[in-house]
Amino acid sequence: MPPSSSDLCTISGYLYDVHGQPLKGYKVVIRYINQPFVSGNDTIFANQYQEVYSGTLGQISFKLMKGAKVKIEINNLLLNLSRICTVPSTATADIVSVVYPDLAS
Repeated sequence: MPPSSSDLCTISGYLYDVHGQPLKGYKVVIRYINQPFVSGNDTIFANQYQEVYSGTLGQISFKLMKGAKVKIEINNLLLNLSRICTVPSTATADIVSVVYPDLAS
């Protein structure tokens, strides 16, 4: 059984360059670290991997299981970004607070 919406956190935000221009078409890869990921007594999620691309205004949005450990990779940058993060237990979160929790607090 797939997770219910109450089990998920929607993470969203924008990607811009240093000149304030949106970075459209940039790939963000999300991988669950703890494989397989178990939900309840009857469901195992295996090979959890997502690719999302930023829109024309640089916007990104994706849903992840609350409390999960994930690796978030932002590709196409001069130096690709790769961070291990914990998904918040809230319904929504911004990308900065998830990828850079020390900067957001």
